[in-house]
Amino acid sequence: MAKRGDVVEFDEEIRVDNLCPVNEFQESATFYIHYTKDDEVEYCDKMELLGTLKIYFTDRGPDRKGSFALSFGQMEILKATARNETNGQNYLATFEIKKEH
Repeated sequence: MAKRGDVVEFDEEIRVDNLCPVNEFQESATFYIHYTKDDEVEYCDKMELLGTLKIYFTDRGPDRKGSFALSFGQMEILKATARNETNGQNYLATFEIKKEH
């Protein structure tokens, strides 16, 4: 979504596009958002889990292209959003930050 050193403005959305549900009956999708302090990384096993994004699809059908976005505050994630790119409908999206043990 972003590389180390990218400038992200307050409340700016970083968007991931062209997500397609596995089938027309899929009701939700879960994405694991990772981070690293390294400049380049090839495999996610070298990364830390930041949190889990869950999108709840409120529509059905074969032609659903979706996207999600995260926007950031000064030191935190402000909000997670998701929508159907075909019809503009917003989906419910939740982002749960990994709790430290």
